[in-house]
Amino acid sequence: MTINQTIMKRTNEIIKSFDYSVNQTEELLSSLSGELRMLPLITTTIAKGQKIFRCRPIRKVSDIPHSESEISYRPDEKEIKTIGRCNWLESSKFYGSIKSGNEDENNKEKKYIPGDVTAIAEISDLARNDKDGSEVYAVGVWEAIEDFKLSVLKPPSTISSESLIVTEIRNAYNETFKNDNLSDDLIEFLELYGKHMVQKVGPDENEKYMISSLISETLLDFIPGMIYTSVQSDHKGLNVVMNPHDFVKYFALNHVVIGEYFKFKNHATFGAVSVCEDTNVIPFQYKLPSEKDRLIYSEIIALFIREGISRDYMADVLTKQLASQSQKVKV
Repeated sequence: MTINQTIMKRTNEIIKSFDYSVNQTEELLSSLSGELRMLPLITTTIAKGQKIFRCRPIRKVSDIPHSESEISYRPDEKEIKTIGRCNWLESSKFYGSIKSGNEDENNKEKKYIPGDVTAIAEISDLARNDKDGSEVYAVGVWEAIEDFKLSVLKPPSTISSESLIVTEIRNAYNETFKNDNLSDDLIEFLELYGKHMVQKVGPDENEKYMISSLISETLLDFIPGMIYTSVQSDHKGLNVVMNPHDFVKYFALNHVVIGEYFKFKNHATFGAVSVCEDTNVIPFQYKLPSEKDRLIYSEIIALFIREGISRDYMADVLTKQLASQSQKVKV
C-alpha cells in the first residue's frame, strides 16, 4: 500500500492555511484518514532496562507523590479539557524523556543530555523563561521490561540547533529512505508536521497545538509511541510520547527521586535529596539516597565552575531567589 498523493497534497494545503479561529479539525482529520498508517518513519529499539523519566514540580509538601498515578500519565482522561502537543481533548498520553546519547570520556564536548534534566526542562519555569536559579522536582524513573521499537520523528529543517542528536536522526532518515524516492508532497508533510511538533507554545496558547495533536492522535492509532526532540533543551534532549496502554505494557516504575534542579546560563543539572526505591509500597516511603547518588552542593558548584559560571554569580542568583520567595510567603 502507498500513500495517496492527492490526499497528501490536500492535507498539506489544509495545514498551511489552517485558521485557528475557525474549527477546521474535522476537515484535517478526514483528510488524514488512514494515510498515516503508511507514513515513512524510522524506528529505534528501546532496550530492556532503558530508563524513561517524567517529573512534577514540588512547591509544597503535599506535591510529593506517594503513588505511581500521581507522577505518571493522567488517568482521568475525561477531565482533560486542554489539548497538548500530542493529545486532544479528553485524551491522555504518557509524556516523558530519555537520555539522548552516550557519554564519551575522551571527548569533553557534551554529547547528550540526561533524561531527567530534559524532562524537567520541558516544564521548568526557569527553562521556559530563560532564568537562572533552582527548583525542586519529583522525578519518576521507569525501566523498559523488554525490547521494543518506537518511531522517531524527523526534525524539521528549520531547526538550526547544533545538536548532535538532530544530526544523527537526519542522517538516519537520509540513509533509510535514500532509495525510496519519496514524493515532494510526503516530504513536505513530514516537514510541516515536524515544525508544529517543535514549535514553542506559551502557557495560554494551547490552541497552537491543534495541528500537532490531531496528527499525533491519528498516528498513535497505528504505533505505540514516538520520539521527538525537546524544544526546551534546544533540541539536544529527547522526548517520548506513548499511548498509556502501550506504556504500561513496556515500562515498570523503578524508583522516584526528590531533588533539586539547578540552572545557570546554558547549563543545568539535577541532584537527588531523597529517593523511594520500593514503589510497590503505598504510600511511597522516601529515604536518603546512596552516597554516590546524593546531591552534594560542593560538587554541584564545582560542576558549574568548570562550565565557566562564577561562585559569586551563583550565590547572587540563589540569594535573590530566596529573598523573593521569602517576600511571597510574607505577603
